[in-house]
Amino acid sequence: MINGEGGVLLTLADIAEVSEGFADSNRLATFDGKRAIGIDVSRVGEQTPLGVSEAVREVLPEIEASLPPQIEVAILRDRSEIYQQRLNLLLKNGFMGLLLVLVFLSLFLEFKLAFWVTVGIPTAFLGALLFLPGVDVSINMVSLFAFIVALGIVVDDAIIAGENIYEYRQRGMGFLEASIRGAQDIAIPISFSILTNIVAFLPMLLIPGSFGKIWGVIPLVVSSVFLISWLEALFILPAHLAHVRDKRNTRWGEALHQRQQRFSLAFRHFIETYYGPFLQTAVRHRYLTVTCALALLAVVISLPLSGRMGFILMPKVESDSADTRVTMPVGTPMERVEAVRDRLLDALNRVVAENGGGRLSKGAFALIDDNKVSVRAYLQGPEVRPISTAQVAKLWRKEVGVIPGTESSRYESDRGGPGSGASISVELRHRDSVMLDQASSALAERLAEFDSVKDIDDGFTPGKKQLDFRLTAAARSLGLTSNEIGRQIRATFYGAEALRQQRGSDEIKVVVQLPENERNQLYDLEQLLIRTTEGGYVPLAQVAEFDTGRAFTKISRRDGRRTVTVTANVEPISETARVLAEVKAS
Repeated sequence: MINGEGGVLLTLADIAEVSEGFADSNRLATFDGKRAIGIDVSRVGEQTPLGVSEAVREVLPEIEASLPPQIEVAILRDRSEIYQQRLNLLLKNGFMGLLLVLVFLSLFLEFKLAFWVTVGIPTAFLGALLFLPGVDVSINMVSLFAFIVALGIVVDDAIIAGENIYEYRQRGMGFLEASIRGAQDIAIPISFSILTNIVAFLPMLLIPGSFGKIWGVIPLVVSSVFLISWLEALFILPAHLAHVRDKRNTRWGEALHQRQQRFSLAFRHFIETYYGPFLQTAVRHRYLTVTCALALLAVVISLPLSGRMGFILMPKVESDSADTRVTMPVGTPMERVEAVRDRLLDALNRVVAENGGGRLSKGAFALIDDNKVSVRAYLQGPEVRPISTAQVAKLWRKEVGVIPGTESSRYESDRGGPGSGASISVELRHRDSVMLDQASSALAERLAEFDSVKDIDDGFTPGKKQLDFRLTAAARSLGLTSNEIGRQIRATFYGAEALRQQRGSDEIKVVVQLPENERNQLYDLEQLLIRTTEGGYVPLAQVAEFDTGRAFTKISRRDGRRTVTVTANVEPISETARVLAEVKAS
């Protein structure tokens, strides 16, 4: 409320239209064609991924019951499932490894010795778990991967120690003496073997940045397991074997021992009768042996060229979702961006309908963020969906076709990691931005000539159109500055914040701006009145001249030169097959 001329009281409602709403935003999300919002649920403190997932699924029916019937809730991306898969893989590999060690050592050595060697393997892992909290390592996707890596190496250490002790037992020594002599013989070799493995992983601790924080977990986990296995192989295992009783009190134990001895004698007979002489012959004719080895190596090398074996340095891991990202020019009208989103969704729906429907897709989440459109198709598990994620992305790209007026588009089907991202990435550098634009366009056109190259992005974005203002002499004579004129223009079109009010836990901003129908045309800008320092008003056209320019959304430099990165995806398997077919035909 203010006092007007003549003492009349004016309220805000007398001179302005007051309405409550949300700030202007070009961000819009939908799920299966309906407006949607996404909520991420993360763990804190001592919570586990599996516990958080279970808690969310338990409380979700109660939350849905409290919502209006028009609101639907769906769980789209439960990362604890991947965590559970990695955990199951570790347990499965561990169980199979223990079983194989127990069975084969029972055949070649004694059952009791095989049993204690097998027990030592999980001991190393359980012992490592005691020390991991001290180095700030939790059970997560990376640490589980590190345990899987260490599993095979730990098995070797225990087997070497057990086999050497068994060798002294075969010479007639008692359990105590054989354990001491056997551990002493392999103490130095095992020590250097474990230390070498630890040193091989330690450089990962020196990786800088956020990437180093993630992968630095691997050497900590692997080193902990190796150190415990070192202690177990040289001290704990020999101590157990030194106190093993030689008596077999049961009929089953005696029968097992006799069968094991028969197999061991037969195997030794094979070594002494056949393998030993063959090895001596290979050593005597060493040049022939090396020649055969080189010939075998040549055959192995030639296999990829014959089409029998493929090789990919970093293979992409298939994801349970297919993603599409389309970038429009900056400043594209919202209606045009929504039309692109609808085109992507319609094409996806046709692909899903033709390939299993509900057996293929759980739904599609679309997000518009200014000039970018992202659509993610959530797919069923690999054991349910009839086609692979890569096939979905390929059919989706084909169904959408070429979208005119876009800057770039990309279809992805991989989960992420070392093999993810663009297949081709070329960085161009030059001091002249015009020359750089021409070079990136030429490279993109050259890449487009290859049938197997898809999703080409020349990396150059001209930026959004903008108006560049220059003050006139009249503006300076009226005492106006560029900051003052810029402030008034911004307040007119974007709004000026008058005050903030607290409403419960929310903070409400009060913004003053022109009505929408008076701030969406270039004519409105030309007719804008600027307030002078003396309280008068003059048209903007009298105090400023403006030209059309470009506002670059991103400027990248390396060594003082502008850079542009050209990216593209490649389908190497199909292209390789085509080339090989042409070679064979010729």
